Amino acid sequence: MGLRSDLVNSVWPPVLQEFQDDYPYDILPEDTDELQPSDDDLGFVLGDYITCKTHLVHPSSANILKIWELFAENIDPLTKIVHTPTLAAEVEGFARQPRPVSRTLEALMFAIYSAAVMSTTDHYCQENFGESRMTLLSRFTGGAKIALSRANFLATNSLAVLQALALDIVSVRDLQEPRVIWTLTGIAIRIAQAMGVDRDDESSAQSPFHREIRCRIWWFLKTHELRTADLCGLPKFRDIISNRLSVRGPANVNDRQLAPNAFAHPKESLKPTDAIFIMFKYELAKFSFEYASGSGNNDNARTVRARNDIEEILETNYIRYCDPSQPLQLMTMVIVRIAINAVKFLHHHPRQWSHPQQVPMEERQIVWDVSLQLLEQHNMALSSPQLKRFAWHSAYYQQWYALIHVIDTLRRSPLLLDADKAWRIIGEVYENNPGMHSDTHVAINLAVGRFCLDAYGKRESALEAAGTDMQPTPMFISKLRQQQEKMLNKRLSFNQMAKSKLDFSDDAQVETAAMTRITRSQAETSPSHNTIPSSSVASLINPESSQEPFWSINRYDCGAPAPENLVEIDFDSIFGQDYSGEGITDSALAWQQWDAWLFQPNTQEPLLK
Repeated sequence: MGLRSDLVNSVWPPVLQEFQDDYPYDILPEDTDELQPSDDDLGFVLGDYITCKTHLVHPSSANILKIWELFAENIDPLTKIVHTPTLAAEVEGFARQPRPVSRTLEALMFAIYSAAVMSTTDHYCQENFGESRMTLLSRFTGGAKIALSRANFLATNSLAVLQALALDIVSVRDLQEPRVIWTLTGIAIRIAQAMGVDRDDESSAQSPFHREIRCRIWWFLKTHELRTADLCGLPKFRDIISNRLSVRGPANVNDRQLAPNAFAHPKESLKPTDAIFIMFKYELAKFSFEYASGSGNNDNARTVRARNDIEEILETNYIRYCDPSQPLQLMTMVIVRIAINAVKFLHHHPRQWSHPQQVPMEERQIVWDVSLQLLEQHNMALSSPQLKRFAWHSAYYQQWYALIHVIDTLRRSPLLLDADKAWRIIGEVYENNPGMHSDTHVAINLAVGRFCLDAYGKRESALEAAGTDMQPTPMFISKLRQQQEKMLNKRLSFNQMAKSKLDFSDDAQVETAAMTRITRSQAETSPSHNTIPSSSVASLINPESSQEPFWSINRYDCGAPAPENLVEIDFDSIFGQDYSGEGITDSALAWQQWDAWLFQPNTQEPLLK
């Protein structure tokens, strides 16, 4: 592994300079040794064991240019970890005349292919590439893994390889469990630290161009770590900044102002530039650290001051300058608003309520209003035609807790004044996040779906009791009901299959194939060790006699044997409802249970109590 740049003494820079390329992204048409397989196959770190001997096939020249355009429009404005004016010349040159390239550029190009495809839709891929999005994504992410392994990424000292790894992580973050992405992000951060990217030394021999790119990469990784850690259940505000005084924030400059051969850093603009979004993310990272650093003094007054401070900074430095006619600036405005409301929601989080009905109406109204605003703003980020290119980013920041609180409030007060508006917003959440319907292996999707059905059922009952005309059932509720019915039918089918395999004798003994040649007469005189307890048999044969779980376990869909401890969800405690007929209790929602579902990767290994 190369030495950290900040640890190299004055003797080394002239020597190292001899080995540096003239271009940030090196093309090596004659370097055949560079194309040989690496002895260090580290692909297993990226998810599977791969071979460096695999021949990587790039897209066609025309498709490379389409993919590059996608990357430049969809991914780069929100990441800014590559310098597109410089890299564009390399990519376009390769598209015009394909030729052998260095391992570093190969890794970066496949990571760009992956990220670009990830950012678009299946419809776009079918129309423009003639293949499905998942087919292309699988091909390109697999190619990126091979290319990164060839580049020996764990021991790299190349910024291009680090850029490739960062983009690859973004490409697969919706396909992997949050803990996997958090771990990979941590690996990328350690690689960056080994390269000295976590230090911004003005006295170093690095050009202003390279210092700025390194700074952008560092803060991209650290802000990404903040979100992935949040999805793993870590505290929202944490000290994520190591050497916090040694790495400045990204400069407010446009990419065209940066040049690899420049000797001076360009003057920062007072107006919004290409870097406006990454600068905003840096402000949030600083706020996270500053808030976490004073966590020992977590009084309400301090929290209010911190919230007001970050709101003023974001309003003054960002929102007031943004032009909503410009997609990137509109995106920044919307996400800044979401961030402000998210901080406000966390300050008033309803998990602090031990008895919701005893909470002052003013406090409940604050949380209700900010929750609806969060959902509306997030819906806008996902559905606005101007922001469609950035929907990949917004989808990673689903406002689950605000959604859960709104549904819980509607469940407790079905005829609330804003109920119609709230149900419309929830419907838009489902419309903008189709995976909430289709991804039935994700625990939080299933739990929220059941919660919606419970709340909407109470709304229908309340309207009927009040003599109010029933409104048409929303499409998303109909889909959820169909989904639940399908799952219940699967469960009944499984139970019937289990029942048909049980042969009960007159004495209620169970005969199975595993009893190995034991005759019926022997079974009648000696008890079987495989006899199923009567209570378990009853629940298998007559599922109506026990509470039906929300989902059928996916691993059983193909007829695999069910384990003895089938998951039964205690919705009584989660919903805070008295099913004895006395209605909803004043007990608080079991937020810890929702945490378990949210941070649980799928339904196959439940984290339920």
